[in-house]
Amino acid sequence: MHAPYSPDLATSDFWLFSNVKDPLRGKKFSSRAALGSAIYQWSLHTSTDQFAGAFTAWIERWKKCIEREGDYVEK
Repeated sequence: MHAPYSPDLATSDFWLFSNVKDPLRGKKFSSRAALGSAIYQWSLHTSTDQFAGAFTAWIERWKKCIEREGDYVEK
């Protein structure tokens, strides 16, 4: 059975969005393309260690979810 959507297990929710939002906070973009370019530039300047750490944390969250039989994983 497939588990329902869980923000605890979505890397975009527990890592990506918060890390992208902070450096872009307060900036105005003239178009979607300009915003997309800013996000792309952020990704180029984010170390591979940070991305790897997010995936390591993701795996740990999977394990906790399995151990808790699908309950949410809190920090």
